[in-house]
Amino acid sequence: MKTFKFFTSQSIVFGCGALDRLGDEILGFNSKKVFLVADPVLEKLGIVDRVKGAIEKSQIEVVLFTKVEPNPTIELGEEAAEIVRSQKDIGTVIGLGGGSSMDVAKISAMLANNPGSVRDYIGVEKVKQFGLPTIMIPTTAGTGSEVSNASILADKQKHLKLGTMSRFLTPSLALVDPCLLTSLPPSVTASTAMDALTHAVEAYTANKAYPMTDLFALKSVELIGKYLRQAYSNGENLEARYNISLAALYAGIAIATASVGAAHALAYPVEGEYNLAHGVANGLMLPYVAEFNMLSNLGKYGEIAKAMGERVEGLSERDAALKGVEAIKQLCVDLSIPLHLRDFGIKEDVLDHLSEQAFGIKRIIDNNPRKLTLADIKKIYTMAL
Repeated sequence: MKTFKFFTSQSIVFGCGALDRLGDEILGFNSKKVFLVADPVLEKLGIVDRVKGAIEKSQIEVVLFTKVEPNPTIELGEEAAEIVRSQKDIGTVIGLGGGSSMDVAKISAMLANNPGSVRDYIGVEKVKQFGLPTIMIPTTAGTGSEVSNASILADKQKHLKLGTMSRFLTPSLALVDPCLLTSLPPSVTASTAMDALTHAVEAYTANKAYPMTDLFALKSVELIGKYLRQAYSNGENLEARYNISLAALYAGIAIATASVGAAHALAYPVEGEYNLAHGVANGLMLPYVAEFNMLSNLGKYGEIAKAMGERVEGLSERDAALKGVEAIKQLCVDLSIPLHLRDFGIKEDVLDHLSEQAFGIKRIIDNNPRKLTLADIKKIYTMAL
């Protein structure tokens, strides 16, 4: 019987060929110059030129920023924002790529209309007004950043990832073209989709979950369970790519208001300290966090099992929930997602430090469905070691 608020991108254009509509969509914002944020890999692959060409067909000038690297820093966000601020005729900001590019695009667009620096807005609802209109074009199926209200950047000094969450960061347009994903290698397909699965599972079981987010989150789990192995095995399988892109979108919509839980909190310090990809860190932590959290809502973990294709008829509620945890772990195995921290050189003597960092991310820890102590977090890390 919760009272809830729901929000997502103002518009969503989804489907193969969606990129062809980009120029017309930008004209709808009355923009004659755009700031296009991407990464060097997409530039080498020719995807940046393809997007740039789609924009320029509508006689719109493009300012390129292609310095984005995995786990982008606060300083990189500041650098992008300074370019946007210095060119007053930029009317729209586009994030092209994975979550890293979209996070930098969001923060630079926000700072165009809000004073100060990135650090002034770390936290929840500290942004005072919308920035420039934003268009997010994902080239992976994982982060859901195209429909979320968050920008996550790394603090180099603290080896932490810090988030800005605000309704004013919600993109103006999510333009999702699954055909952009056909050249993704299997390892990237796996890690980014495990990010989406972590979003879906955590949004579905979170304290902030409510009936509307449950719809999106559980459908995302179902699509990932049915299609991810196909997309991983054959990247040119358009049906699989379409449905995994849809799953990532649904999961992004779910976390925009239900948020995430302990798998993210425990993944962030590992990413920051050991430079792991976000999806890999999430995928590694998710089975152990799910095993710990399972007791908080056996029914929901049983529904996760069913959504992932497990047979639970005749099982007790607890055994059905265990099937959900096992299904998550088996998917990691099938996709060659490492299941142990030691695979990355992480040793037992750093677990106290990692636990303290994870425990300090209160906005996420407090949303976890099972209450966590510092000792609980170390226990989960030990299970994953």
